[in-house]
Amino acid sequence: MVWFIILLFSAAQTRQAFVFGDEAGYLLPILYGANAANYAIWRHLVEYPSHLYFWLYSAFPAHDAHGWIKALNAVFIAGTALPSFVVARRYVGCTYAALFACIVIATPISSFVRYVMPEPVFFFGFWCSLALIIVTIDRSILLSAILGGLSLGLLSLIKPHAFALALGFSVFLILYRPRWQSVAVAALQASTCYLVHVIVKFALTGQWVWSVSTGNYAGLINAQIDWVATLINVGGHASAICALMALPIAMAINEIWLNATGKNTDRRQYELALLSLCLLTATVAMTVYFSQKVYQFAPEAERITRLHGRYYVYVLPFVALFSVSAWQRNAFSPPPAFARLCLALSALGAAVIVWRYEVGPVDYPDMTLWGGRSLIRLSYGLVAAQVALFGWCLFVPSTRRIVRIWLILITAITVGTAILLVVVAPFRSLAPTAIDQVFIAPDATIQGLVGRADGVIVGTPHSGGDLPRVIFYMRSMSRAQVTGSDSRVTDADLPAGSKWALLLPGVSYAGNYRVTPLADFKIVWLASAAPPAPKS
Repeated sequence: MVWFIILLFSAAQTRQAFVFGDEAGYLLPILYGANAANYAIWRHLVEYPSHLYFWLYSAFPAHDAHGWIKALNAVFIAGTALPSFVVARRYVGCTYAALFACIVIATPISSFVRYVMPEPVFFFGFWCSLALIIVTIDRSILLSAILGGLSLGLLSLIKPHAFALALGFSVFLILYRPRWQSVAVAALQASTCYLVHVIVKFALTGQWVWSVSTGNYAGLINAQIDWVATLINVGGHASAICALMALPIAMAINEIWLNATGKNTDRRQYELALLSLCLLTATVAMTVYFSQKVYQFAPEAERITRLHGRYYVYVLPFVALFSVSAWQRNAFSPPPAFARLCLALSALGAAVIVWRYEVGPVDYPDMTLWGGRSLIRLSYGLVAAQVALFGWCLFVPSTRRIVRIWLILITAITVGTAILLVVVAPFRSLAPTAIDQVFIAPDATIQGLVGRADGVIVGTPHSGGDLPRVIFYMRSMSRAQVTGSDSRVTDADLPAGSKWALLLPGVSYAGNYRVTPLADFKIVWLASAAPPAPKS
């Protein structure tokens, strides 16, 4: 409850649009619907196939949708405590499961409470799906597969990245009990996921869509792979995961090896190791594939060294749970040298991230402290602390003690990062841009245009994220367009029937209608000589 209140307060303090086109691309379909006619008007917004997300969040009053959306974000994030407790309770005692659940909802992904993006509900849906799988797997693996496919099919309509989870779960089903029936069960799970996706999408949109790659994701599956870009991106994600989770991943791999060689007797430990690694591997592979595809289309905007870890960070606590379970059970077969090597790899991975790759609070919230830039001294200090930890553990004689030290450190870093992003950042945000300043405290003129559908918003080809940022603030069905290379607009360039045009900074006007300058903007009144009265 305390964290829920903190999340609400943090969201209320965030009035700016931080994620440019992403937030606009989610907000407007919530308000007006995601259909071809609307996207033809918006034109420059990304078309996301997140139809269940749009439907869930569209139930709130349009005049205050932004506030309601963030309140619902807080509900989903705080609500994740229950399914994560259910999952953890299968592997650890009640006290440890409750502590684990508290840490899960206080991971850095909780900072997405501040954004109009589907990560909070996807986070909740992931842990609910995992809970359904876990609580039924002993009763019937067939039932577990069906429920897993059902829940992941629904989750794929929040974000299509859920298909990677379905793939990882199918691989788990095949490897968990290797026999021909397991292949059939895995196929049933995948088929259920796909059919639920198709049927529910039809119920929401009225159209049968058979492809899993639609909207702005269309064509990405069939594009050619850039193997150099792929290797660079793989190196970044491997380094980041090593920095965060080298020890539990190595321990989980060792558990799988022991099971393969007949030396493991703890079936639940093996289940946890195999399922967590299957889900992580599938989601990381999806992330790399997606990143190199987008890089091919827009190498300037989507640098291949930019790591989108937010597509899989919700799996990382499940991976870390293996170490918690092993520590509670005192089940450690690897020697202390094994654990020390993992700590060395962790420090090395962190150093590579600081030196070579781009991570940040939106793209990879868990790696924020290693992101450099304004935190460069902290990033270097954190790498130094990891090296020092490795040196200290050279004198720690027990693997169990090393794991305990690691658990304390990673918990402190994780929760500390979340506090930085949720509690501190809203009060130390970047200074508002000229665009933010116009809309955060709008005067009567600009306020009179917000929400209207009878105008046009004009940006330059070089405005980058400014155009979708303005679309986000305007929250309307007004048309959006860009000028030619000369950043100049004439009366003939403006759509017929428009009553006003909002020209972004950098756009020059060469026409005959009345112009009202507003900071770096210009408002062109196309239908009358006077601006309209502001909305009440």
